[in-house]
Amino acid sequence: MPTPFLSSEEYDERAHQLYNEGLYDEALDVLREGLTLYPNSVELHIGVGYARLAREEFPWARRSFEEALVLEPEHEDALAGLGETLLKFGQEDAAVRCFRRIFELGYSDDLDLMLQAGRALFREASHRERPLLFELALEFFRQAVEQAPEMAEAVACVGYAQHRVGDDTAAIQKKIEGFVSAYNDIVSLVSTNAVYDTKTNTGGPLTGEATARDVVSRLQGIIGSPVAGLPDSLRVLSQIGVKTGTDGKLSIDSAVLT
Repeated sequence: MPTPFLSSEEYDERAHQLYNEGLYDEALDVLREGLTLYPNSVELHIGVGYARLAREEFPWARRSFEEALVLEPEHEDALAGLGETLLKFGQEDAAVRCFRRIFELGYSDDLDLMLQAGRALFREASHRERPLLFELALEFFRQAVEQAPEMAEAVACVGYAQHRVGDDTAAIQKKIEGFVSAYNDIVSLVSTNAVYDTKTNTGGPLTGEATARDVVSRLQGIIGSPVAGLPDSLRVLSQIGVKTGTDGKLSIDSAVLT
């Protein structure tokens, strides 16, 4: 039986939690219940679309996204979901129009949407060997990097796409940048959680934890050591512009890397 005291937002939130746990059937049940009470809820229709998409029920997913767009023609999440679904039907032009519309509506600064569109295009390009889709995926990934230049995942996505469009030099550079970003994340995580505050006499969860610092120390040793199997002309990362700062983090000398 429906639970009348729940709002449409609460139904959506509950379904979203189940979706994130991979419980797509349960999420769909919650969304259906919500729609019996709130049939004009755009968010609930979109939620059904993504649950159907996760279950690979593409015709039903398409229907749900289209119903959401009837209610709100320029909803960015519905456009992204419909674009992803249309790719499953091989309707590339229509899918690209959906993704482009997101740009036109001013959502190019939405990191999640840019990555979603890029991944969908990259995935279908890989399945269908469509170079044009790789180029479009690269466009969305680059936009994501503009919003989060330190995000290792976004940087890596640019590198993968550049490799598939044949720009191997740029792809290698992006992969190095992604490695540096991920490495610095580890250093920051350890140093931030190992700080001891003398004013409050309290320490972070890693204060006094030797294992974490040992991991960083070993990584630093690897970074500064010759790499086995490489030609003599390239033995250490510093030769391609990767340097270690006094804080233990890596930086890139772009002039050397390029």
